[in-house]
Amino acid sequence: MRTCSLKKIFLSFYPLALLFLIADGEELTLSSELNKNRVNLGEEFTFTISISGNYKLKPEIKLPDLSAFVLLSSRQSSTFNLQEKKHKTTTRYEFRLLPKKPGVFNLGPVELKYKNQIYRTKTLTIEVLPSPNLETPLPQEKPSWKTKRGIFL
Repeated sequence: MRTCSLKKIFLSFYPLALLFLIADGEELTLSSELNKNRVNLGEEFTFTISISGNYKLKPEIKLPDLSAFVLLSSRQSSTFNLQEKKHKTTTRYEFRLLPKKPGVFNLGPVELKYKNQIYRTKTLTIEVLPSPNLETPLPQEKPSWKTKRGIFL
């Protein structure tokens, strides 16, 4: 009975152990993109960062200054592919952003440090045009939820 238990444990951890043995040459690619290069004030856009390669540990990224935008939401997703004794992981970060004011803004470069090597994306540019339909100013920060006598405002 003990042999059966050890066999189950070995079989459940074998694929994970195999991945660490396969990942001997760690190559990474880092990219960033915008879904639009020009938006009107009050119109959101998506800024996406992708890390791809056969890395063992999840690399840490350094985001560019996003203070000219309101962060509406962010999402992270990862995919894993094992082919011909090599694995490839792709991690995507998506940021839905809303410009605070008209102008031309640079996003980037995104920076990643992994195994004593620094990776950088190119700088992306977005143009924000004034919107004649926008009557109220956009929020400058995320709304803070305050209470007054137990009621959310």
